[in-house]
Amino acid sequence: MGPEAPDYLEHIENLRGIGCPEETIRYIIFADVNNLYKTKRRDVNCEMENTLKGMLSEEEFENYLLQMFNTANTMRTQLARRVTR
Repeated sequence: MGPEAPDYLEHIENLRGIGCPEETIRYIIFADVNNLYKTKRRDVNCEMENTLKGMLSEEEFENYLLQMFNTANTMRTQLARRVTR
């Protein structure tokens, strides 16, 4: 799944340690999570076209993408709680 939350939590603490404002920390972390899942979505699209073509229905593929989107949202929510403590 890529970087796990504990890596982000350490990064948040490091940013706080150098006096980075909370709003800036939130922006940095959320931008990274968004980029991570944007890249994953692109990779999945390529994989679907190249190797899974015909193996998944369009609905199954959309469900997979929705699951990734929900995972990203969950990660953002959990990190937001840490950033705004």
